[in-house]
Amino acid sequence: MPCGICGFAGPPDRVLLRRMADSLLHRGPDGSGYYEDERVSLGSRRLSIIDLPTGDQPIPNEDGSIQVVFNGEIYNYIELREELEKEGHSFKTGSDTETIVHGYEQWGTRFVERLRGMFAFALWDSKKRILYLARDRFGKKPLYYGWVGARFVFASEIKALLQCEEFDRTVDQESLRLYLKLSYVPSPRTLFAGVNKIGPGESLLLRGSETILSPYWTMTFEPDMEKSEDWWVDALHETLEEAVKIRLRSDVPLGSFLSGGVDSSAVAAFMTSASGGAIDTFSIGFEEEAFSELRHARVVADLLQSRHHELIVRADTLHDIPRLAWWFDEPLGDSSIIPTYYLSRETGKHVKVALSGDGGDEMFAGYGFLTDPKVYAYYSRVPKTIRRHSLKLVSRLPLDSKVVTMASAAEKGDYGTRNPRERYCLRVLSAGQDLSAVMIDKRSAKRGDDLAYRYLMEKVTKGSSNNPLSSVSFATIYSYMSEDILVKVDRASMAWSLEVRSPFLDQQVAQLVSRLPWGLQLRGGVTKYILKKMLLKHSVLPRETINRKKKGFGAPVSYWFRKDWKSLISALQESRNGIFNLLDRDYVGRLAKRPKTNGSRLFQFLMLAIWYRTFIDDAATKDNLKGLDYYLT
Repeated sequence: MPCGICGFAGPPDRVLLRRMADSLLHRGPDGSGYYEDERVSLGSRRLSIIDLPTGDQPIPNEDGSIQVVFNGEIYNYIELREELEKEGHSFKTGSDTETIVHGYEQWGTRFVERLRGMFAFALWDSKKRILYLARDRFGKKPLYYGWVGARFVFASEIKALLQCEEFDRTVDQESLRLYLKLSYVPSPRTLFAGVNKIGPGESLLLRGSETILSPYWTMTFEPDMEKSEDWWVDALHETLEEAVKIRLRSDVPLGSFLSGGVDSSAVAAFMTSASGGAIDTFSIGFEEEAFSELRHARVVADLLQSRHHELIVRADTLHDIPRLAWWFDEPLGDSSIIPTYYLSRETGKHVKVALSGDGGDEMFAGYGFLTDPKVYAYYSRVPKTIRRHSLKLVSRLPLDSKVVTMASAAEKGDYGTRNPRERYCLRVLSAGQDLSAVMIDKRSAKRGDDLAYRYLMEKVTKGSSNNPLSSVSFATIYSYMSEDILVKVDRASMAWSLEVRSPFLDQQVAQLVSRLPWGLQLRGGVTKYILKKMLLKHSVLPRETINRKKKGFGAPVSYWFRKDWKSLISALQESRNGIFNLLDRDYVGRLAKRPKTNGSRLFQFLMLAIWYRTFIDDAATKDNLKGLDYYLT
């Protein structure tokens, strides 16, 4: 069940525990529960999805010596329950949460390897005096922790930790530099110096004052070259179909996000088939037709005969950005948080659970930036003596903003001399801020560039294999997807008490994908080759939908900064925002001279400035948030 969980090890404080839980009300509006002893305090806010009458948390074992608070869903809880009952365990509820308690009794901390789902939990074993925290394989559900005074504290969101009076709101400088390069702060860091987050597929064991952080699972690419292409096509169909079906386990209504792209359309189609009737589908669009996918979503909705719901996002939604900053706790510079937020709001009016196509691009090599653009293939043939001059020329031409951005980065990074993994890192970092221009402390700018590059190279190296594509796919899964996409979806959906389930991120799907020959992922420039072939062979979707050109899911912020949001730039430059104690005020003006090219950077900077005023300058709460003008004065 999706919930907000929180707690601490250390001196009991009933008032603090309830204040922490209350700050997570949006994650669990249906109820609350607490456990307290002299060593550990646990709190929970519940959003009821499974076992509505008896699933309140914390949930204990038979003698009460083990207690658990849990956020997420264990999809294979029925199978686990049957296995545990055969071993003699007695269940008092029908909740998926209780399988965690008895699974720990039966298999120890390794029981987490048996969980199929999205989750973050805290388990207290009072006999062994250990507190055990863990997060799901891809990090769909968040879990933050740190030491505040004499207490080890943890929670689903940082705002719960802010309830501690001794909380230190100091900005972590290295995390700030990473945000400026990546648009997110990667695990284990946060922008708050005293707070960390457990990473995807990791667990933390607290014994006394000792913390042991360790991985229990990671995706490993080991291609199986023995099986035929048809075998893989049929295996993928069976696996993905079952992943959707198991995610329909719920005691409340479900629906499906639908953008009209391959991934969400495939999930909606499988869901329709498994449901045996019409489903609810939800789409978001923009007034600017060039950025909207509504017409494509309507085609699929008509094909599936779904009960279709649409919402148009307009530029005047900017007034909600301070609220977005509050929901997210840390700035996220991805403009797609805007449509995701409003899509979740609309969906939450009708259902409590929605399936999404998240993970499809990462699992099946669907991003263009995973490989060199064609222009760089041509560039590599240019004699080295004139490469830099040619790129300088390209970076000044009135071309597509992405081409200009990447050309400038390539010119600075001597792109043509790098190996494929290094070029991937340069491509990703090219979208970030120019630290040498934005940082007041120029020495820290160089350290920030090196830090971001090392972070990505570490991910690429961990996914190393004979095929560079597997390396960069691994890096994308454990950086951009886990630290940006899944954070965005969790916070935006939980703001409206909506649970989002992602069949493409099922562990069975991931294990199958990890054994795919890479020629079945990307072939002849066709991304998601095996997925598209499966959808066509098994008549899941029509050819027109499968072959439609990919369109990114983001807001038209570059357009808005040139039109409706133009006044924001001068207001931000002239504001008393404390972020300008760290960053160059004039840098914003330089970005604003080319809003078409720099729209995403301007949005990233805007989110950072509003976050800084909200959490650092003011220490605001949800109840005292002010209008947008206040954050820019």
